[in-house]
Amino acid sequence: MESIHLDHYKTTLLLSKLSNQLSLKFSRVSSFNFTKFELLFKLLDNRSHTQTNLQKIVKIDNAAITRHLKVLEDEEYIIRERNPLNNREMMVRITPKGKKATLQCKKKINEFNKKLFSNFNEEDIENLLVLLEKMKLNLEDI
Repeated sequence: MESIHLDHYKTTLLLSKLSNQLSLKFSRVSSFNFTKFELLFKLLDNRSHTQTNLQKIVKIDNAAITRHLKVLEDEEYIIRERNPLNNREMMVRITPKGKKATLQCKKKINEFNKKLFSNFNEEDIENLLVLLEKMKLNLEDI
């Protein structure tokens, strides 16, 4: 039987707990979850995007992107319309209300990040990013 490396196990658990806490506190501060914010932030370029393109950007399945966009549409943050050139495609664009909410949220997130990284210097942040990118690549192979 293969032994579990205790430090790896502790690290995995800590990352899971941090992820849950980060998600919860992010939502409280910003009034958005990560996925909704990422979608709205991408739409700030004032271009229409296909629903499929947005799905690939945030890396979620077809049902999840539909649910997220439906909520954002109900809140009047986005508009979804059929592509006149390809009726099977759904085009998504941000509304003025969505743009305003996203820009306000961005300010709150900047303050949140200042607090989150207050005890970190630039080298700490660079090292953390390198390590997290390595872990992300490893996860893609699992």
